[in-house]
Amino acid sequence: MLDEGYSIVVIDDDYYQALHIAGMVERSKRASAFSSVKAMKPNELEVFLSQGTSVDILLVDIKLGESEEDGIGLVKRCFSGQRDATQVIYVTGYADEYHTSVYRTQHVYLLEKPLVQEHLDEALEAACARLEEQSFRPVMLKLGREGFVVRPSCILYVESVKRKIRIVQSDKTFETYAKIKDAKRLLPSSFVQCHKSFLVNMAWVERIEKGRVTLLDGSAVPVSQRHRAEVRRALSLYARSLV
Repeated sequence: MLDEGYSIVVIDDDYYQALHIAGMVERSKRASAFSSVKAMKPNELEVFLSQGTSVDILLVDIKLGESEEDGIGLVKRCFSGQRDATQVIYVTGYADEYHTSVYRTQHVYLLEKPLVQEHLDEALEAACARLEEQSFRPVMLKLGREGFVVRPSCILYVESVKRKIRIVQSDKTFETYAKIKDAKRLLPSSFVQCHKSFLVNMAWVERIEKGRVTLLDGSAVPVSQRHRAEVRRALSLYARSLV
């Protein structure tokens, strides 16, 4: 598993069924993109979210036993204010009964039980594609009473300084209160953590040396020993090579 990736929660009123689906997720073609896969019962979700934990992809059974609230209601109550930040994949053994009502909430896929690995892989691929597409959208920063829009393609690197992050472009720098892990979640996969306090945009890297990467504008960003192999691997995947 990667240190950074998408978080997945699987919800079913039958916990063993949730564990089974979680196991299928971990065997999927996209498994390397997931940082965590958690199985839980419906009544555990609210507590989980109250801890400030985000959910990138939610797989939820629509029919939740004898509960008055079904999976659609659970999604509407817990995620309605997040627009399309959480990608919802509904799971059901009663597709004909729910094929219309699922559209009361945003979702990326409807899977029928019993689950087929190939179909689950397709659903996860669609969810990851949506998340990646979102990451290229502009990011709104609040600086005091003012708001600034920053485009990911214009960012050279992000630096964490105490309780703030510095978002560095070639011609300007923005500072705002946030954690570097939150910035990483909002940015495309071209942003790689090269140091505990730095994210670097692979699109701006000119060369990589021991202990640092040099960017196209001449600035340098440190690369810690812990992240050196990850940065080299990310750059080799990002850039096309003649050798």
